[in-house]
Amino acid sequence: MAPDPDAIARCVLDTFDSLPDKRKPRPRSHGAREWVPLAGIVLSKGNRSLVCLRRYACLCP
Repeated sequence: MAPDPDAIARCVLDTFDSLPDKRKPRPRSHGAREWVPLAGIVLSKGNRSLVCLRRYACLCP
């Protein structure tokens, strides 16, 4: 059985929330906030446990 999509989203958001502030968008001097796309890689262990990877390599030329 596939993991619940809401549980996957919750796993990614919880991992993002646990990151230090320096890794998150900041307010700019004129009050607008920075924004970034949010994506996550989630591994499913068996039928119950989800793990969101926090580190991944960039294979850029």
